[in-house]
Amino acid sequence: MKFKFLKTFALGFVLSMSSFANAGLINLNSGTGTVNGNSLDFAGLSITLSGGGRDVGAAFANSGGVYNSLDDSYPTANDIVFSFDDLVDNVTFSFDPFGLSSSGRGDLWVEVFNGLVSLGSQEVLDGNFHTESLSSFGPMTSFVINNGCSTASGDTSCSWISEYNAVSFDTVSVPEPSTLAIFALGLMGFASRQFKKQS
Repeated sequence: MKFKFLKTFALGFVLSMSSFANAGLINLNSGTGTVNGNSLDFAGLSITLSGGGRDVGAAFANSGGVYNSLDDSYPTANDIVFSFDDLVDNVTFSFDPFGLSSSGRGDLWVEVFNGLVSLGSQEVLDGNFHTESLSSFGPMTSFVINNGCSTASGDTSCSWISEYNAVSFDTVSVPEPSTLAIFALGLMGFASRQFKKQS
């Protein structure tokens, strides 16, 4: 009897969890992105620019990566906005801030959102090419990288060029109601059998 319960539980659990997460890795370059109006679109992600010397527009991309500018020169945008098509978790991004966040070059901040709700922000402390993790924030729909010219961060110095190379994430989806129903029915059936045996 215990073996049947474990099989029922395992099947229901696998079915209910199977749609929770799908891993994604997007290489950011001109070969994988498509300009669509004011955004640069990738599979599962769009990137826009706003503020500073650049109004809202599509980020520039070449074979090396995506820049926080409409081309690979100044002026840059204050913010580069990464918006996901779905709710995502375990987000990391690889980029080269070209010395930003080092002495005399301004601060780089990342603010994370779930819908319109801010989940908080973190300062980027490494001015070299690296992978920055946003996993501690939990599920999110977007994140905004401020490139230095920000009254919000208390830094009004000029923005600097930065190059973004990849974004990695897990897509979080709500399990289908039918899957949860199958799992619940299996548990209820087992519980009723146990109850009848005890009566």
